[in-house]
Amino acid sequence: MSKRDDKRKKEQIRARKEQSAKSATMKSGGSNKSPKSKKKAGKVSAASKRRMTVGFTVSALVLAFCFYLIGSTFALYLTALNEKQTAQAEYDAAVARGIELEQELKRMQDPEYLKQYAREKYFMAKDNEIIFMLPND
Repeated sequence: MSKRDDKRKKEQIRARKEQSAKSATMKSGGSNKSPKSKKKAGKVSAASKRRMTVGFTVSALVLAFCFYLIGSTFALYLTALNEKQTAQAEYDAAVARGIELEQELKRMQDPEYLKQYAREKYFMAKDNEIIFMLPND
């Protein structure tokens, strides 16, 4: 027999013993009478504690990094949304101003309106006319 076969047999024997111990525990209502098995179940090695601590730490760091990425992305989204709303408001104001200017241009085509506008805005007078400025109350 080779060393590998010996090792395999030992593993099979150990597995059978564990299986029979489990079935005996199940039959007896869950209490295992050997005090060694209770100590082994309660013991956690230092290496295993260290592994668990490192695992939790790494998991916490990865989770914190994910929250950071999500938060920064959401902040960028809110900033872009605010800029879009500001740009939309400016665009709407420019469109409204353009409509007003087009209407003013159409009114300026009328000679009577043009005369009235020149008299009011630039205080232009007809020949032999004097303009009096009255204070507004």
